[in-house]
Amino acid sequence: MISKEKVLAYIFREVNGLLEVLVFDHPGVSEVNPQVPSGTIDENEKPSFAVLREIEEESGLVFEAMDIHLGVFEHDASYKGETHQRHVFSLVTNGLPDSWTHQVKSLDEDNGEIFNYYWLPLEVAKASLVAEQGKYLPAANGHIINSSDIFTELYNEELKIAGTNANLSKYFGLKRVAAHYFKIPSGYRTSEPHAESMEEEFVFVISGQIDLWLNGKIKTMKKGDCIGFPSGTGVGHCFINNYEIPCELFVSGERTKSENQYHFHLDPSLKDVCGVKWWDDMPKQVLGTHLGLPGTVKSDEYDDSITTLNGYANLTDESYSYPGDSETFGNGVCLSRPFGLKNIAIWLERVPVGKRTSWPHAHSVEEEFVFVLEGEPTVLLDSNEFSAKPFDGIDFKAGSGIAHTLINKTSDFIFYLCVGECDPVGDKIYYPQHAARNKEMKDKGLLWEEKWHD
Repeated sequence: MISKEKVLAYIFREVNGLLEVLVFDHPGVSEVNPQVPSGTIDENEKPSFAVLREIEEESGLVFEAMDIHLGVFEHDASYKGETHQRHVFSLVTNGLPDSWTHQVKSLDEDNGEIFNYYWLPLEVAKASLVAEQGKYLPAANGHIINSSDIFTELYNEELKIAGTNANLSKYFGLKRVAAHYFKIPSGYRTSEPHAESMEEEFVFVISGQIDLWLNGKIKTMKKGDCIGFPSGTGVGHCFINNYEIPCELFVSGERTKSENQYHFHLDPSLKDVCGVKWWDDMPKQVLGTHLGLPGTVKSDEYDDSITTLNGYANLTDESYSYPGDSETFGNGVCLSRPFGLKNIAIWLERVPVGKRTSWPHAHSVEEEFVFVLEGEPTVLLDSNEFSAKPFDGIDFKAGSGIAHTLINKTSDFIFYLCVGECDPVGDKIYYPQHAARNKEMKDKGLLWEEKWHD
């Protein structure tokens, strides 16, 4: 089949607090309706330019740039004898008409065709767009995406690096917090052994088993085990699946910093590839004998003294209450603090039946992200409730003013990972339903006063 590079554009608007998506119909050709602006990338054309060109040709709209490059996925267009690599972009805008008709002006076969444009609610568009065009659309008014909707595959047989990745932080446009789902197949590893100068890293085992490579020694990790890597230590690490079934991981930490540098302990040839990004003055490390590749591990290469933490085993029944109130919430354990992470906080939370995770609140600056492990929480966003499921990523959108919490309305425990920032500069908070709590925050200089008035 012929492979083609494509672009696909999600143009959003907000109406009464709810997102809608711009779509169009071909008059008289109902089987191909509705669609979003999309098309083929020209030779030597960048995807970021192609998407703007396609939008202008197909809708008449002119934008300087898109907000987010959500990702790339492969669409099986065997009905055309083709496969499509779709680069998906999004943009939020306001002030456009509710509907209009446009005659396409392009050098392609659609030149002169008439498209009728209108808006669909987000959930309707995700369900009704043709040919997988709705695949990358989020749920819950833009706050939720399931990892499976944004999977990408990587296989490098020479380096034995492979896996399925959902880059959740890139999808939501998070600036400081990283969040990935990975599935590592048997006989492969996550990366070459490496360390980073400026970025904290964290790994949690969702399912299966995997061997942690740490400075040439091996420790086996299983479901619920986690480890954090403070920046600047020079401790080399990667994860190797020497077991029969795939291993699922949640990987977090800090998003890429421009000043960050890398060191690959067993592959000095990468120094030329990395250039100025090579960490040349990394603290000296003493390495064990394991070569960092999949395969049999010798007995003397295991090191059970390597510190990991099992989140599930460390959960207790302890909860908390806000000052002057008796309501209790979920049970949590901080997974990042024992490893000395200073910028990113990661918690494992268990929500009992009938409980919620907090009072509804919103942050002005702090990025908060949730990855659902088990169960189906109800996500409260202001006055709207949405259902989430395992492997959903939930972005609470710092600065949006949307107050949020999770509620367990099911008959069993809910487990999730929560990622946030430690002491984000200038962060303020407000609680739309709790005046006394806002007064307390105001007295401490922490109230987001633009969102709350006495």
